[in-house]
Amino acid sequence: MQYNTGLVYTINEANPLIQTNIGNFGGGLQSGGDLAFQPGTGQLYGVVTPDFANFSVAKINQATGVASPLANPTGVPWTFGISFRNGIMYGVGGYGDVFTVDLGNNPLTQGKSTLISNNGLAMYGLTTSTPLPSTVLLLGGGLLGIVALGRRARKN
Repeated sequence: MQYNTGLVYTINEANPLIQTNIGNFGGGLQSGGDLAFQPGTGQLYGVVTPDFANFSVAKINQATGVASPLANPTGVPWTFGISFRNGIMYGVGGYGDVFTVDLGNNPLTQGKSTLISNNGLAMYGLTTSTPLPSTVLLLGGGLLGIVALGRRARKN
């Protein structure tokens, strides 16, 4: 996704310098912020705006780049960042708002935000991390090794 346009690109993992334009958001929409994949479904979401005054979360078709905004704008000025944690979409705004986004099917609430807090800091992106299974195994193996060394030291 190219900032301030509706263009969507794929990036070659082997050579990031190779980028392919797969399409456009359509409908006069521009990129307003982050992209986020929903864990479990693989659905791609993005922050879109027609005018940099109204921001919405949209489902993005990964084959064509077409954005389908959710039923309602977030209602948060300068919505920039989105990310998932424990199945919930979180967002941040440029005036310090931290919120969740309703991804349900109710057309009256879908896409709207619920404010969690305002920290007064301008935030322009959001990310969360999920440990990879290999990381969990590595940490678990390391802990077992430490326990084994501790027991060995006690015996000596």
